[in-house]
Amino acid sequence: FDAENDGDFDYLGLGGFDLSAFIDETNPGALLINDGHAHFSALLGALEADHTRRNDHGLAIGDLDGNGFEDIVSVSIINRPVSFPFIPHSFGYGGYLDPFAGWAPVWEPTGEGDLWRWNQVPMENGTLAIEMNQGDPNNRWIDVDLVGTVGLTDHGAVNRDGIGAVVRFTPEGGQTASQPILGGSSIASQDSLTAHFGLGRARKGTLEIVWPGGVKNRLYEVRAGERLRVPEIPCDYSAPQNAGRYGACVRGALKDLLRVGAISRAERDRLLASALRAFEER
Repeated sequence: FDAENDGDFDYLGLGGFDLSAFIDETNPGALLINDGHAHFSALLGALEADHTRRNDHGLAIGDLDGNGFEDIVSVSIINRPVSFPFIPHSFGYGGYLDPFAGWAPVWEPTGEGDLWRWNQVPMENGTLAIEMNQGDPNNRWIDVDLVGTVGLTDHGAVNRDGIGAVVRFTPEGGQTASQPILGGSSIASQDSLTAHFGLGRARKGTLEIVWPGGVKNRLYEVRAGERLRVPEIPCDYSAPQNAGRYGACVRGALKDLLRVGAISRAERDRLLASALRAFEER
């Protein structure tokens, strides 16, 4: 996810794994910031929750407070008590996490053949952590919610949440970023279905949606700070066809969306202008 809204995607990984005989704790939380060229550097101290004792499994991203920056929700299945022994690893891989990596023994050998003994320190219940992202207030953003029109219009082909679509955004003077709309994220978790894009310092850009099945729609002049609700228009501007047929398809689809109350007249006019412009530019 784009932690800073600077237009490129960063990486967040939370670790911890129960291996029965011991608990692996090689990753107490890694937030890696992208410089725009796929070179990542660790942003130490960015995570407020103490992930060093949490066996994190569930992780989801979404803007909870509506401030334009995506927040972090995580769930651990167990937490290691403070009194539980933690043993640093005696080896490393040359990464910044090496000093934090270790393991916690749950079972110990008795010295009597293959018999092992539980160390009798019970684990704490897992917890929910919500970490709010303040980000860089000078960086801009947009939010995009997709509306598939199956069951909404006669010619709708895509599920109502737009799952399976790929949303692309190109800020003015910047690089294109792509984000798929997925059903499911981390273990038993679901990211927000809102496609969120950072613009950096740009003020506007161009949005393109590739719907499941390959139909492409485009929206121009998307302004920073907009929260868009974009419906499926089952007319592909990139497909070989004549202008009259394409225009009739778009106008018919928008008429149906207006009739069922999915869009306003102003939204219809905006979507129509962009659709015709996309076909002409192709």
